[in-house]
Amino acid sequence: MRYFSGPILAEELTTAGIHDSGTATLGPEYEAARRAFIEARGFWNADRDLIARLLPDYYAALDKVSTESWNNGPLSSKDRGFVCIGIDSSVTHNYEPGLRRHIRNALAHGASAGEILEVLRLSE
Repeated sequence: MRYFSGPILAEELTTAGIHDSGTATLGPEYEAARRAFIEARGFWNADRDLIARLLPDYYAALDKVSTESWNNGPLSSKDRGFVCIGIDSSVTHNYEPGLRRHIRNALAHGASAGEILEVLRLSE
């Protein structure tokens, strides 16, 4: 489920008069996962809250995948930022809020404008 899909689904469910979806309680396990994500990635995307409510089991798996590569592996934070920029700017993904966030993070980790432009060029 893409981040932009969840809010659209929630709006359409509400429009259709369906109000019992997306009401799973976000308990202590969710809060611990949220803190771990922020610690590993340095930010939080509030759209993840809706995913956790609509698909709690999927969210738990997504959370593990989303933090594993940031906690382990040989890539630097800057290099990981480049990968995220490439993903968020690709034609099949094209997620502006994530692209902005990952560009800011890459710059904060020492990336140059030229490096980011090269990533954007390669992701087309």
